[in-house]
Amino acid sequence: MRNNKTNYALLGSFVLLAFGTLLTAVYMLGGNRGPTHTYYTELRNVAGIKFGTPVTYAGYPLGQVESVTPEQTERGTRYRIEFALREDWRIPEDSLARVVADGLLSAVSIDIEEGTSGSYLQPQGSLRGVSGSNVFTAMNAVAGEFENLSRSALRPLINRLQGSVDVLGQALETTAPALLTNLNVVSQHMSRQLPGSIAQLQALSARLNQQVPDILDDLQVTSAALRANTPKVTAAVRRGVTRLDDVLSEKNVQHVDNILANLDHASSDVSMLVGRLDTAASSVNTLIADVDALMRTSSPQVAAALADMRSSLLSVSDSVDTIGHHLEGSSRNLHEFSRRIRDNPSALLLSTAPQEVSRP
Repeated sequence: MRNNKTNYALLGSFVLLAFGTLLTAVYMLGGNRGPTHTYYTELRNVAGIKFGTPVTYAGYPLGQVESVTPEQTERGTRYRIEFALREDWRIPEDSLARVVADGLLSAVSIDIEEGTSGSYLQPQGSLRGVSGSNVFTAMNAVAGEFENLSRSALRPLINRLQGSVDVLGQALETTAPALLTNLNVVSQHMSRQLPGSIAQLQALSARLNQQVPDILDDLQVTSAALRANTPKVTAAVRRGVTRLDDVLSEKNVQHVDNILANLDHASSDVSMLVGRLDTAASSVNTLIADVDALMRTSSPQVAAALADMRSSLLSVSDSVDTIGHHLEGSSRNLHEFSRRIRDNPSALLLSTAPQEVSRP
């Protein structure tokens, strides 16, 4: 009985020791080989990531994933991943947590890509996460895109090409004989016309070969003349610009403004004079009427004198109308002159002398 208890005790101790060894091996394989610190990262795709997923640092095992927590925001769903790493390992702040797979069929893991920052991440800190590429997902996406492309584009294109080929075949069956006949006629016509055309082209080429040197010489002479006359033209343009600046100086512009103002005053004075002459003409007409009435009631001598005066006044009245007409024309001419000076002040200084017109 004592031997059985001893055997049972030894067997139980062995099982416990083996189980502890197994737990220790699993613990060591998982990367937890001592005290750890907790870090976080965020990813949009956590396919293949779960509790126990290895976390490596440039391929070197440092820890494992502890939990995956989804977080839904207005910008979409993200997954907050908590992982534990060795506490004696320093991680630069600008490091990246990237989802990788060692092989085509191997399980995914999180690899930390070392950054270049001189400051290090504190425990409970967050690393910027970068989702890895899944080969099978990419192949499925490419296959789906290719299926959509074949259904929406390739198949209709092939059908259209088939219809176009059928139409073209029918058109060739009906028009091929006439087309071949026309091609034969055209080829015969070209065979007859081609030698003459070639001869004309050869003659034209020879003529061009003879004339091109002369043309080049003329161009060189023209270029030399332009190059020689360029300073003169430039100097003339500069002199013209200088003269124009002198003409349009502030002093000349002020003179032109004064002349225009004087012309405006003169025009108004002429208008007033015309009005006064009209009044004078009215007065003269009234005087003539009074003299006419006086003549009817006066003696023959007075009547004769009044008749002479009447004729004189009538001639004066006719002259006054003529004078008023000429003054009115002069007023219009002054208005036209002032308008032209306003539109083109330089005409007052740069106008040419009037040409003499011979009168018969």
